[in-house]
Amino acid sequence: HEAELHKQAKELGLMEHGTFLGWIGDDVLHSLYRIADLTVVPSIYEPFGLVALEAMASECPCIAADTGGLREVVPLEGAGLRFRASDPEHLAEAAIQVLSDEQLSQKMIAEGVQFIETDTRPWAAKVEEVIKAFEPEGKLPKGLVAEIRRPGAAPADPALLRRLAFARARIQWLRALVYVMVEAAERD
Repeated sequence: HEAELHKQAKELGLMEHGTFLGWIGDDVLHSLYRIADLTVVPSIYEPFGLVALEAMASECPCIAADTGGLREVVPLEGAGLRFRASDPEHLAEAAIQVLSDEQLSQKMIAEGVQFIETDTRPWAAKVEEVIKAFEPEGKLPKGLVAEIRRPGAAPADPALLRRLAFARARIQWLRALVYVMVEAAERD
């Protein structure tokens, strides 16, 4: 997939305008989010929206395609902006809007952090219900529960660590819930 992206960037004359980093660790990733002017998530389909959550938790303004799980994690107003999926003109408009308006950018940063810190939807309680229902019967794969509850690695900044841990945990819970729901549906 990366080779195709390199080829496309070269054909479009974009190689001098960006860098392909390949895989990088969380410490570098979150440092890059923090110095970026904008995170763009142009997915055609995105089930979970982890990139958007991590960007907002890292205090980077985020615009995302209005699709899939991104609708859950990028609110229509305030914490982020959404654009029509597969619509480059609408994506460009949203990017220009954020990049040309420092006040909007700062508002998105503040509201993104607040969104992540104060989201009160009961993700954890729902997943715990699912775990309680399936774990005693041995219906969860070995180690899945421990993986769901495992704290992730994160940078040393305590405030950022708290927000990233919440974002990661929410995604882990969603993944577990989806996995259990799919497994249950396949058994029925």
